[in-house]
Amino acid sequence: MYNVESVNHNSWMYDTQTVIHNLWIYNAESVIHNSWIYDTQTVIHNLWMYDTQTVIHTSWMYDTQTVIHYSWMYDTQTVIANLWTYNGESVIHNSWMYDTQTVIANLWTYNGESVIHMILKTVYHIHGYIMLRALFTIHGCMILRPLFTINGYIMLRALFTIHDV
Repeated sequence: MYNVESVNHNSWMYDTQTVIHNLWIYNAESVIHNSWIYDTQTVIHNLWMYDTQTVIHTSWMYDTQTVIHYSWMYDTQTVIANLWTYNGESVIHNSWMYDTQTVIANLWTYNGESVIHMILKTVYHIHGYIMLRALFTIHGCMILRPLFTINGYIMLRALFTIHDV
């Protein structure tokens, strides 16, 4: 048991290669492999759901109403533009049907002239008469009084200077 072969055989746990083999869990590659949750690229890959663009892209497909609700206060113009691009007629129908006052109030608060101009410009060709009738008959005092108080001239100008695109 004292010759070289026997020592190597009996002392295998002290042999360099064997030690490295048995201690593989401390080897760099193995540590990274086993500790993948701490590896930068892996963390980024697995945490993709926290990446803003990915969340918006993924949420948009599955939950449009939630995206609109949370995005509204950050980027009104972009939300309106995107909704209009994908679903113009339905957006008008659903928005007016469910909450006319709130829609008008929110649009006016953020972007009065351009939003009204953009909506009426497109809607006028589809439901011009219905749109104008709804605007002047649905809770007339509650809607029109604030509008005229704030920007009456701009409102009238937007209504009657719609340009064809």
